[in-house]
Amino acid sequence: MKLPNYENAEIAVEKLRDYCLNDEHPRGKHKALVFKSALNFEREDSEILKSIIYDALNTNDAIETFSDIYGIRYIVDFSCINKDKQAIIRTIWIIKTNENFPRLTTCYVKEVNYEQQI
Repeated sequence: MKLPNYENAEIAVEKLRDYCLNDEHPRGKHKALVFKSALNFEREDSEILKSIIYDALNTNDAIETFSDIYGIRYIVDFSCINKDKQAIIRTIWIIKTNENFPRLTTCYVKEVNYEQQI
């Protein structure tokens, strides 16, 4: 199943730039280091990553993980190739209670495929 209402997904570029790809963020720096190592993504690549995530929603299925008073959570994993490197990126989403569109809550490199490096 596709992420519900994925056409209207909200991806805050600030979340990617200032958290997931920021090697100085107290909690995000570990994700940023892996993004750099696995796919050569850095802070200035946040718009590129945002576009890649949007494209992945068209072709990859979502898995509903749980729901609570805040909303329903989903995972969408997809393969990403950048600068001759390949990895699986995991994106986490929420459709908040009383909203009908998904919001990206975080993303990270789930798995690096060293054997498939181009």
